[in-house]
Amino acid sequence: FDVRRSLFLDSTAHAILCAIRELVANAIRHGHARTVSVDGTLRGNWLSVSVTDNGCGFDVDGHPGPAQGHFGLDGIRDRVKRLGGKLTLVSHPPTGTVATLEIPLPQKGDHE
Repeated sequence: FDVRRSLFLDSTAHAILCAIRELVANAIRHGHARTVSVDGTLRGNWLSVSVTDNGCGFDVDGHPGPAQGHFGLDGIRDRVKRLGGKLTLVSHPPTGTVATLEIPLPQKGDHE
């Protein structure tokens, strides 16, 4: 996908990159995915980025969290929330997971 870099502050672009990188790493490390794809689109004033894998999937409501030493998904969720967006996880064990970040584009003057 092609989104003009000028639409985002450096800190926003960095947060998006870090979230995508962590989702891809999780798909490989924990999901044992053999295929991972990253797709994105602009929908109105929102950037939508999906990371899809063919890994083993997981229980999105009962996955290990900070209490068990796993901070990745909570960290991603926090990053996206700080940007005014949301993270949606849909997993179908044992056939894979789709993680979608939806982040609002800044309005004119937001980074002036």
